[in-house]
Amino acid sequence: MYAHHDGVKLFYQTTGGSGPELFLHPPSQPVVYSRAWKYQLAYLSRYFRVTVLDPRGNGRSDRPPAGYDLDTRYRDLLAVLDAAVRPPFAFVALACSAMLAFRYAVEHPDRLSHLILVSGQYAESVPGPFDEKVAPVIRNDFDNWRRRLFTRTFQEPHSLKGIEDGMAWTAETTPEVLVESLRAIDGTSVLDLLGRTRVPTLALHGTRDKIVPYSHAQKMVAAIPGARLVTFEGGGHGLAGREQVKVNRLIRDFVLDRPVEPGSIPPATERTTPARPGRSSERRVLWVSSPIGLGHIQRDLAIARKLREIHPDVRVDFLTADPADRAVAHWGERLHPAARLLQNDSAHFEGWAGDHELHAFNALWDMDENMAANFMTFADVVERERYDLWVSDEGLDLDYYLHENPDLKRAPYVFLTDFIGMLPMRDDPGSTEFVRCREKNAENVDHLKVHPDVRDLSLLVGDAEDVLDRPFGPDLPNMRGWAREHFSFPGYTWHFDPAAYRDRAALRRELGYREGERVILVSVGGTRVGRHL
Repeated sequence: MYAHHDGVKLFYQTTGGSGPELFLHPPSQPVVYSRAWKYQLAYLSRYFRVTVLDPRGNGRSDRPPAGYDLDTRYRDLLAVLDAAVRPPFAFVALACSAMLAFRYAVEHPDRLSHLILVSGQYAESVPGPFDEKVAPVIRNDFDNWRRRLFTRTFQEPHSLKGIEDGMAWTAETTPEVLVESLRAIDGTSVLDLLGRTRVPTLALHGTRDKIVPYSHAQKMVAAIPGARLVTFEGGGHGLAGREQVKVNRLIRDFVLDRPVEPGSIPPATERTTPARPGRSSERRVLWVSSPIGLGHIQRDLAIARKLREIHPDVRVDFLTADPADRAVAHWGERLHPAARLLQNDSAHFEGWAGDHELHAFNALWDMDENMAANFMTFADVVERERYDLWVSDEGLDLDYYLHENPDLKRAPYVFLTDFIGMLPMRDDPGSTEFVRCREKNAENVDHLKVHPDVRDLSLLVGDAEDVLDRPFGPDLPNMRGWAREHFSFPGYTWHFDPAAYRDRAALRRELGYREGERVILVSVGGTRVGRHL
């Protein structure tokens, strides 16, 4: 949908449909656009009617050569709000869009219910002299300027995905638009408005923010009557992209008027797992199964059936998406109602595949939005319901976010997988794929090193010899040795009795093959790759 101001088309999108109104404003500087909220949109839309916009200069909005001053941007904002948002609403401002939010809060306090500032600021200045030093760099060295900007934005370890996303979004505008937008807002301040803000206000800010220093946030919050500051120790400027779980929950709770106290959140490396609660009266297992193919759910169903033979009182709830949810229904198992909220990882992989092509690692690399939304679904389930055991069969979302947020662990946790490590197709250290693989491997290694108590049991479905005897990458450990240190090896898990297929002649007849007919058997995926069948 589009709103219009002075002939400029301004894109906005509304999702959800029930609940209070929530407005997410990306930075008003068109360096990025509404995709900066990609980890928030799906989750918050479950609780609120959410509207996001693309500022003039980027995304699906027009890119005029002028009109990037604060007054014009404010009138852009009014055009979108009048077209799309029903007051009273909660205004969530990212970075410099806080300056617009303050003006709106002062001029229209009756239309706002809450104000949330994520890495917010009340003033903006550009290093000078701008036209002599800054503008030529943006025009003539755009790629390196973008890379430096987002390397400063994301201070946390293993932030390559955020840096890549930011660079890609900035590439959707032009150097001239950015030069004009920075020039137009240089030296702007709304400090005088802060003391006149009467809307309940929450600020989220990182102590290592290199774009808007933490001291700026402290001064800002001190000037706003009754404002609360939640500090992310060690956090950078890109909190919405690096602290998805904490940011999502803080926004949710503040807008729903749940308790949100000012204070500090330690960095991910210093967060700890809480004490394990006692067992519930009914033994309950929450089983997260990857829906990418049917191999995971087939073995998971077999394991669950065997588990009930040992412990007949166990209740297993599966949390999975299509097509695995159909297998759960077919075998008469329990599918958790929240499964309907899951983003479909299988559809994501299918979308990446051409007629005969699938780059599995790149599909996984770009599955981050699904992973964030699906972990939030899981987190909501275990926030409301008590389970005695969590099992994840290649639930990479669950495993990643638990290591980033070990304080959310509430039950023993078992992780299953049939592969370890990511390797590039070409051993070229200069290639994007090589760099990404090393980043992902290093992240996994660091997760288990820093938080060894997140997993209570790690199972590799197979044998140690199935893991390659080579390093994960430069300056990283040997894959097989690392696997032996961190995993147990139960062997291959069948979802059927192999003895039923030992009569080869009967099997050939069942499959329609003639006696003596030569058959080429093609094995796809993790089905004993590298083993003679």
